[in-house]
Amino acid sequence: MSKEELLAQAKKLRERNDSQVFPLPEQQQTNLTQTKVIVNVSNQDPVALLVYKPAYLPSQGVILNFRGSGFMHHWTRHDHAFVKSLVFATNYTVIDVDYPLAPEHPFPSAVNASFAAFSYVQEHYKDFSSIGQKLVVMGHSSGGNLAVTTQLLAKRKQLKLADKLLLDFPVLDLDTDAAKKNYPNGQGIPVEESRLMNSFYLSDSTQKLTGNCLISPILATQDELRNFPETEIHTAEFDSLRDEAENFAQHLTEAFVRVTVCRYPDSYHGFTVVKMGTGEKSFADFVKSILN
Repeated sequence: MSKEELLAQAKKLRERNDSQVFPLPEQQQTNLTQTKVIVNVSNQDPVALLVYKPAYLPSQGVILNFRGSGFMHHWTRHDHAFVKSLVFATNYTVIDVDYPLAPEHPFPSAVNASFAAFSYVQEHYKDFSSIGQKLVVMGHSSGGNLAVTTQLLAKRKQLKLADKLLLDFPVLDLDTDAAKKNYPNGQGIPVEESRLMNSFYLSDSTQKLTGNCLISPILATQDELRNFPETEIHTAEFDSLRDEAENFAQHLTEAFVRVTVCRYPDSYHGFTVVKMGTGEKSFADFVKSILN
């Protein structure tokens, strides 16, 4: 597929995604400030960090958040609402990473930008929170993939890792074709849509696109996972990404990492962010984990 065809397909898929309307959850009144920080990334465009900080009380820590996007969708109003709810519920500074999107910016652009964001926040932590130092890295869907890669790269470079890793219905296996994945009760991300999003992300033919744990973190070895941050993983009962996330939890356990995995009944991909069904429970459990 040519670059022009990829861009046309991406535009069509984005328009369809934008047309899907879910009711916004009831919003708490949040007293926060919003600022933007620009971080340089080696050999590519800078990445923007959207910083949401409690306005009146000292921030208790920092959450570096990677939204879900299928590696190619822009922010939704639910993403913004989720971040604001997280600030209100935790009194933490939440930093949302505006990582580059495929197919305009295929792998490894988002990985590089995400790691640059993580490194910057580690180095400049006191700019975001003056109390202690607790950095939580959180990722949803494709953002969960990027969250894991920040820790894999930090470990490779012998840098300080996050204090906690929270993964929300993450996509962790791009090496396995979508048609070969388990679709519980026939539910999950449609096969052709999944294939299309993966093709956008992996459209740079100069890269090694199989057997790479920075693309498919499920492939990380025990040595690569050893000493990972304490991790909590939430999965949806009716999600084609459920099994790979739960398998990743098992890999972490085998690497002697402290891990909690929670499967939420009657739930679907994206449930925590849109707070539908057991999404409210998932959100509350993440908040409890952050505050513990």
